[in-house]
Amino acid sequence: MGSLNGRIITMISLGLFHTIALDSSGNAHAWGSNSHGQIGIGNTTRQQIPVNISTYNGSILGVRLTQVIGSITFSYALDISGNVHSWGRNDVGQLGTDATIPSDVTRPTRVNFGSLVGVHVASIAAGGGNGLAIDSSGRLHIWGENVSGQIGNNTTSSHVSTPVLSASGSLANVRVRSVACGTANVIVLDTSGNIHAWGNNMHGQVGIGNSIQQRLPINITANGSLNQSRIVQVASMQWAVFALDASGRMHSWGQNPNGELCIGTIGGATRLSPELCGNIGSMSGRFITQMGLGFRFGTAIDTTGALHAWGFPTGATVPSHLAVPWSVNSIIPTPTPSPTPTLTPTPTPTPDPGSYPPVALTSSLVISGAPYGNGTYQLTGSDRSLTDWLTVFDKLSTTNWGTSASWQTRANTSVPWVWGGAAVTINSLTLSGPWLRIALPQAITLTKMTLTAPSDALYPKEFYIFGSNNGTTWTQVYYTNSQISGTSNIGKVYNISPTPTTAYSWYWLIITQPSATTTASFLNRISELSYGTL
Repeated sequence: MGSLNGRIITMISLGLFHTIALDSSGNAHAWGSNSHGQIGIGNTTRQQIPVNISTYNGSILGVRLTQVIGSITFSYALDISGNVHSWGRNDVGQLGTDATIPSDVTRPTRVNFGSLVGVHVASIAAGGGNGLAIDSSGRLHIWGENVSGQIGNNTTSSHVSTPVLSASGSLANVRVRSVACGTANVIVLDTSGNIHAWGNNMHGQVGIGNSIQQRLPINITANGSLNQSRIVQVASMQWAVFALDASGRMHSWGQNPNGELCIGTIGGATRLSPELCGNIGSMSGRFITQMGLGFRFGTAIDTTGALHAWGFPTGATVPSHLAVPWSVNSIIPTPTPSPTPTLTPTPTPTPDPGSYPPVALTSSLVISGAPYGNGTYQLTGSDRSLTDWLTVFDKLSTTNWGTSASWQTRANTSVPWVWGGAAVTINSLTLSGPWLRIALPQAITLTKMTLTAPSDALYPKEFYIFGSNNGTTWTQVYYTNSQISGTSNIGKVYNISPTPTTAYSWYWLIITQPSATTTASFLNRISELSYGTL
């Protein structure tokens, strides 16, 4: 329709009541509300069909664009040369052009002011009244509203109308990977996987355990459920913030009046610190790869391609308040048997490899560590020559395995994992009991597995191990129903027999009988799972 006919769309962004799309030729198309010139065509007339705004007079005329952003009543674009362009409402300096405030700008204008002069910008973002840019050196630039300290320089002036470098507080000497904004708060992910936050905190959206306004960036990586997690994406709603870790788990904090936090409830007390969320409804047991948040609702994509939504969505076919995730495209993964599994390793589907390259594994692998240790387990070969660190998981509390607080991956892990307790069906077998699914950076042939627990714990009487190279098609690798009691806290080694000949990059452990005597004995006391080919 309109200017989109015959175009290949590569990116789309939503403002409050307008939409901007980017096509494969680098042209921007926009439609919807234009009350402040946010469409960018030189007037304030509403556009009911898409128009190619790259053909109108303005700074993006004839310029190839690489990114477009629609915010509440203003818009941004980034071109191939690293220049930022803005247009629309400018009541708090959100256009960054040092223009008179308030003053609507109805055509794109290049933001060549303040700290952005002569700077090559790599990506852009927008908040309720702010613009943000990350340059090619990983530095963050910000401009616009500042009544809640969202500029991050320890001030609360009404606005900052030209870009300034944000390098105060915990952002000093830090390289930024990505940034997200709520209505008046900012959340940053740096290249080391740390989260920094500041600005309005009346609903706990900074994540520091209180509701005190934060005018300087503060590192919140150790707070709440974020502790020791490797974060790969951050996102923000109006008054709620989310983080996605490398294990496919979501964390949320802030306000929840419409079920925004994805915790299965509406209203209630705000979360002042990050807590795990999202392992309910259609997302139960799913490995999340990407999040997309709106004003008061959220969406997420898992490894099966299923799209999930929650919060306060629009549309007649979904509930008005969705506290429990709902599958938008109703994809339910059904594993199917494969008589001849592929031998070609499939790369681990991590949400964002970032600055953590895959760990090079050898044919002799063991992951080991002292039970109830500090959560770091060293990856070593039989010759003890490797020095990389690889973490599976370890126990952080005394509650059962199948609860979100019990197990966490540790810092810099390269092994995404998902746990669950609901019954699963694999190759026509319906199996009940706690389970753990691990994705490796490289396929290995599993010949031994160690379960480590204190000496008084009983090891499982019956469990299965399945292998896969795509996370969908599974082959049974091992089964045992032999009860063995632990004799020391070194653990019990299970020899995989008959010896497998196929290497797999995914392994799924399902414990169908945790122990012969008491389930709690095993679930509450096991402290480590190791696997290897020694």
